[in-house]
Amino acid sequence: MVEDLLTWLGAQDPATLFWLAVVLVVLGYLFSLWAHPWAKCGLCKGKARHVGAVYTYAWRPCRRCGGSGRKYRLGVRMTGIGRLRSA
Repeated sequence: MVEDLLTWLGAQDPATLFWLAVVLVVLGYLFSLWAHPWAKCGLCKGKARHVGAVYTYAWRPCRRCGGSGRKYRLGVRMTGIGRLRSA
């Protein structure tokens, strides 16, 4: 069955198989950006707050994520895919 699919795609050449795999990986990554555009904030580790160094009971909202605990993934920031989706 796989051989029939590759023949139908005209993929007998190893270079064609390589580029077909690259295209599938890129499409999968773009779908992943659309489906899951958020990542944990690197500064607060997703906790949405920054804890003081001396007085560890004191905290403030994280300055990088604005207190949400998340940020857009790098691919979302570069391509804009997934930004229109609501949180």
